This record gives sequence, C-alpha cells and structure tokens, in this order.
Amino acid sequence: MDATSLPLLRAGPDVLRVGWQSAAQDSRAVHEVQRLEMHQRLRGFEGKMNTVEQIYGKAAAMRLRTEKILLEQHVRMPGLPSSHVGLDTILGNDDVIDFTDVLNEPSENPEATFRVHDAMEVKLAIF
Repeated sequence: MDATSLPLLRAGPDVLRVGWQSAAQDSRAVHEVQRLEMHQRLRGFEGKMNTVEQIYGKAAAMRLRTEKILLEQHVRMPGLPSSHVGLDTILGNDDVIDFTDVLNEPSENPEATFRVHDAMEVKLAIF
C-alpha cells in the first residue's frame, strides 16, 4: 500500500462481532526500510526469472511464475494461520527474518478472541 493511499473498504464493519475499529492504523505510512525491503524482494524475483529464462528457457520461467501465482492464493478458512512456506521457498525468503516474523503476531495477542464460525458466517453472508 502506498503511503498516500487509503485502504479500500469492501464491506461495512461488523461492530457487533469485532467491536469499534479505527482505520488510522491502515493508513499509516510504511517505514522507509520496510518499503525498500519490499521493492528489493519484487525486483529479486523478476531478476531470478530473467536468469532462469536465459539458462533453462521460457518454459521453466513460466512454470515458476505459475507456481508463484498458485502459492499466493489463500485457500484456508478465515482465521486459520497460513505459513506460506512454498511461496517463501520460491521467492527465496525462507531464510530471511523480517518485521512480520517477530513483531505484532496476531496469535500472541491476549485480547484476540477469534471464532472461526463467526468468520465463516460473515464470509458466506449467513447472519
């Protein structure tokens, strides 16, 4: 998300289930080091694809791009943690520790009360 853009609200907040929330945290500017790391990772993958295409041919690069697209899709139920190990392996981030690995883990929040049934009701519009 760009520092000048606001988050896109796809549905109204469900105040009865999750309580009052603020959009101020979503619209904060990203730290400069974090932004540089994100751009480096994106350029790193495209550079890797160019190298693979030159060495092994276009079919190998297309296969890796297809695997990346498939591994980016979120297939678990809402609320269940997903480690994205396959995606990290393809991108080469499996041996990198960044901000999200250490700080602000939602599962470590003592006030987090998440119920899978409520999330599926919201997702399937059964309330």
